[in-house]
Amino acid sequence: MKRVRRSAKRPYESPARDAARAATREAIVSAAARVLRDRGWDGFSVEAVARAARVTRVTVYHQFDDRRVLLEAVFDAQATLAGLGAIAGAMAKPDPHEALSDVVAIFCAFWAASKPMRGVMAAAAADAQLGEAIARRNERRRTLLGVLVERMVARGDVAARASGELVDVLFALTSFAFWEALVTGPAARRAPHETIRALAAAAVARVSG
Repeated sequence: MKRVRRSAKRPYESPARDAARAATREAIVSAAARVLRDRGWDGFSVEAVARAARVTRVTVYHQFDDRRVLLEAVFDAQATLAGLGAIAGAMAKPDPHEALSDVVAIFCAFWAASKPMRGVMAAAAADAQLGEAIARRNERRRTLLGVLVERMVARGDVAARASGELVDVLFALTSFAFWEALVTGPAARRAPHETIRALAAAAVARVSG
């Protein structure tokens, strides 16, 4: 008797199920951001996030492998809300000097939107896991600035020998720490992006080719 081969079962896919899973993930990330803002890194745990999102720990683990992955999702959501998506448009500008000016403004707006997270930034110095996550994101900013400086070098606007130093200076000027120093204290500036833009332009001019 000839054996009939059974076709492999296709995985069941449901748009409704996918939508529900996406909604649950969004709720968890939103709850995680609140926990991180209100309790700081020390109070940021899967258990705390699960309670805030009104789901089980298992549900959180189904969406995120561990606390580090959940933290990365919070950072991604914060970046979207704060408008970091505009960086692509800034980088597409043909003039790297104009692009740099826009990138400065974008990061200043991002730091302003991230102000409630300043405790998390401070905690990064004492926690290796948190510090590593923030350092990886900061390196993306350094890479962007490096691309702009390379374009300035190619145009003959910046001396090639000084490109590394310029990237380091721009990296420092566009950091959260520098932005925070400008907006706090007795001499707080209402428009820090204007100050940072001027300093960035001066740093470029100092090493012009």
